[in-house]
Amino acid sequence: GLSGPGQALFDLHWMRLDRVPDTGQIAILLGLGLTTFLVIFGWIMRRFERQADVFAARVIQEEQTDPSDVPHPGRAGSFVGQRGAEVLCAALRKVAHVNNIPIMSRSWCHGSIAKRIQFVVDLSRDPARTLRFDRFMGRIYLALTASLCVFGFWTMRTMWQAAPPAQSLMAPGMAEQVHVAP
Repeated sequence: GLSGPGQALFDLHWMRLDRVPDTGQIAILLGLGLTTFLVIFGWIMRRFERQADVFAARVIQEEQTDPSDVPHPGRAGSFVGQRGAEVLCAALRKVAHVNNIPIMSRSWCHGSIAKRIQFVVDLSRDPARTLRFDRFMGRIYLALTASLCVFGFWTMRTMWQAAPPAQSLMAPGMAEQVHVAP
């Protein structure tokens, strides 16, 4: 994302940094890129953490339930039931207690344990919400894959356009001197 779109921003003079030395421009670009990455990465990591919680609650629920009552054991489409939510929430509280973490504390890539617990409890009350969450996570995976492809293509295109033209390996006039033995 830095080399493709970042270079395009500088080429369009979006930031009007003509008088800034190249090293300064690179530092600004890296700073903006790193900040953007950390914000997006933190947001995505919290969603992945919730997805892991949902998976754990589903597995616990399926083990506590008669297999004929579970629509699709072990796959998306199953629900987070009350028993799965209770056991997972107890485990999260235990993790907070054992590690001496306040239940309300959070970081840039981890949500608070209290919010994680509340999310799982809310899912257990409404099975349709679990399906909406699964669809949301599917869109995140699709967006991540699409952005990887777009930024990868963009970067390759930028690098290809910036590459000097290919030079012949032979010195000028050398082609006439090359003879192939019969």
